[in-house]
Amino acid sequence: MAATPDSTGTAAGPETQRSTASPLDEHASPVAGGGRQSGRATTSMILGVISIPAAIIPIAAWILGIVAIVLGATARGEIARTGIGGSGRATAGLICGIIGVVLGVVIFIVNLSAAS
Repeated sequence: MAATPDSTGTAAGPETQRSTASPLDEHASPVAGGGRQSGRATTSMILGVISIPAAIIPIAAWILGIVAIVLGATARGEIARTGIGGSGRATAGLICGIIGVVLGVVIFIVNLSAAS
């Protein structure tokens, strides 16, 4: 197989050719440059999201929601102090935790009124 000249005029063998199919394939990795993220913010978001369907069992929604609210609030303070990432997750955990607690209270009241 004969080597073809590249843009500099030198012969480019198979070992120096590009491995991409087209120039459009040249992009950064989707996971590159993430930086530090707050673990409290991530935990807050996960617990807050879980607290919403857990409202079927009000005590579970209350526990998960309150922990999500506390972790979300402390994560927001940590993020503001240190400048690490995750403020969106902390806010989402805070909001979902509040929704979970409120839904748990509503379902508890509905169950009490239905039992009477």
